[in-house]
Amino acid sequence: MAVLQWARRLRECVIKELQQGFALPSLCLRSFWATEAALSLAALTYNLTPLFQRHLGCNRR
Repeated sequence: MAVLQWARRLRECVIKELQQGFALPSLCLRSFWATEAALSLAALTYNLTPLFQRHLGCNRR
């Protein structure tokens, strides 16, 4: 049960970071597919950022 709560808390943190860092709530384009592409690009960027930071030797902690 604790593992499920931890996983949910982690997902909520990711959503909060995407909302604050990428302004996703205000992102609404004219077509569904354009919005889908923009959200996918934002998620990809969010996932690649730590890899680039690790490669460059930058630590957040």
